Amino acid sequence: MSVPSASKRPLPPARLNWDLPPLPLETLDLPPLPAVNDAELARQARTTAQHIPAAAGRTGNLRREDELSSYRRLEYVGDAVLHDLYARTLYRQFPRADSGLLSKMRGILSSNISHSYLAWYYYLDRDIIDEPEPERPSANFRARREMQSINADLFEARIGALALDGQTSEIETWLSLFILGAKEALEAVAGANEAEMGTSRRNRNRKRKAETGQFCDGREMDPRTYTRRISHLDSCPSTTDSVFGWDERVGEDRRWHSHLIAYTVDNQAHTLGCGIATALADSHNRALTNAVALRSFEAVRPFLSLSVASQPFLRERKITHS
Repeated sequence: MSVPSASKRPLPPARLNWDLPPLPLETLDLPPLPAVNDAELARQARTTAQHIPAAAGRTGNLRREDELSSYRRLEYVGDAVLHDLYARTLYRQFPRADSGLLSKMRGILSSNISHSYLAWYYYLDRDIIDEPEPERPSANFRARREMQSINADLFEARIGALALDGQTSEIETWLSLFILGAKEALEAVAGANEAEMGTSRRNRNRKRKAETGQFCDGREMDPRTYTRRISHLDSCPSTTDSVFGWDERVGEDRRWHSHLIAYTVDNQAHTLGCGIATALADSHNRALTNAVALRSFEAVRPFLSLSVASQPFLRERKITHS
């Protein structure tokens, strides 16, 4: 099958809102994509599941048979074939690349974004067999042939059809020529990504190491986000006094049911938050989250005592039920 040159087709129009390609495919001379000899496989590779019921005059939900007759199973095969061939071809063509760089390059090549642009430049979208478009489409309507994810599927289905057509060697030849033509761009993009990630990793480790011992005056690093936490403390270290306690019970479902309690200067107990969880610590966290969400702290803040005199009272009033 004769395939038009990629240089003759512009990028997808901006209205389609496609993600930009990681490689400048529009500047490359893409080798011809092999044709599928088996007519049934060739048709299946470009047929959507939605076309099957539409062609049969059937409405309603898709059936299992609709997907089995569409490109989806071939897409599955093509994705697996490409994953293997990318690895072997990159290994041969980049003898000085380590495993990390090879993985970066394979990730770039095997991404849905790259596959969607290959489908676009090989005009696979024009051959799609789909249900009829609506006569009066909505303002936000987009045909499947215009969707980036569908184009990626079409390319993978084409490769799957070629593999089942007995043309794995032809796929490998095409892939070798494609990667050879993209070699310089691929090395540049993958190398830049690796360098950027390495710099980010080094800076993150350096920053965490430099501030490991800093845990006062709002300078602590958050271990989950690796960023400096925003402190709302008036002082740090803060007072050791506590005006809060817990009422912890085990329910019939064997989960912890915890209430966060605040004790005011008039010896009145206030329930601020409720949390239920299998683990006691999780029930405490949920009770705290509930209290903040309800802003119930504000109701008792004027009455809270931070004096040491409140401590014995708190210890006596802490309630635990088993």
